[in-house]
Amino acid sequence: MSQQQPIIRLVPFKEEDIPRLINWLPTEDALMVWGGLSFRFPLTQKQYQKHLKEHQANPPNQYIYKAVHVESERVVGHCELTSVNRGQGLGRISRVLIGSPEDRGKGWGQAMLAELLDFAFSKLHLHRIDLGVFDFNDSAIACYEQLGFRNEGTMREARYYHGQYWNLCVMSLLSHEWRGKQS
Repeated sequence: MSQQQPIIRLVPFKEEDIPRLINWLPTEDALMVWGGLSFRFPLTQKQYQKHLKEHQANPPNQYIYKAVHVESERVVGHCELTSVNRGQGLGRISRVLIGSPEDRGKGWGQAMLAELLDFAFSKLHLHRIDLGVFDFNDSAIACYEQLGFRNEGTMREARYYHGQYWNLCVMSLLSHEWRGKQS
């Protein structure tokens, strides 16, 4: 749908990409913000290999990508489209990350997700994409809002982590809202 050349290209994530992902998640806090309750710290090759294998189906119900900065050909991020239900036209964005701190704040996360949304709505013909984001993750929420996501509500104290409860915002975007933003 984009008129201009994308600055990020999505490439299927492979097993050989796991070490880079592990390096991008050096702390327990970073792993929790990125992956919620899906993984134990420290993230290991074995954990993520299991994740990759558990979500193989034909047709796939999950798409896992690394984000490549087109100009430099450098891998700068990671994103997943999960819980794909073609019959209902549903999907969920999960585990979004621009890896290195020096690569953040450049609009690459938004560009990465725009490519993922274009794939979901234009290629898979999904109708609704949702996601969960912790309410303190202001930069992620701003990125999602710029893409057209709407906050549907907050799951209060949805995750317990190190003696605190964290609130989880549920956000969604519908295909006609995405197409309207692309016009």
